[in-house]
Amino acid sequence: MIEKSAVQNKAEETPQLSPLAEMLIRAVDKEIVPEVFARHNINKLSPSFPYNHRTMANRDSSKKGDVVRVKNTTVIGGRPYYSKQSLLAMLREDLARKEKR
Repeated sequence: MIEKSAVQNKAEETPQLSPLAEMLIRAVDKEIVPEVFARHNINKLSPSFPYNHRTMANRDSSKKGDVVRVKNTTVIGGRPYYSKQSLLAMLREDLARKEKR
């Protein structure tokens, strides 16, 4: 039997995005250098990121079930911090939902 790698499994789980959405995700990935960063610095770190830090705060506090939130948020000194991989996963999921519409 041939076992699938983690990359192949991840590719099967996530739907195909448009080339423009993939370019946006790659641009945000290149612009954000630190692995962990404060939410209020996201637009300074990545001008290409499509949401304002205030929009992200509203999404984090939303009680609606259909809002895609960043997983693995850590609060340090009263400020939420995101991991880069969690933010990119949220962005990918959110763009996939918008493309389905």
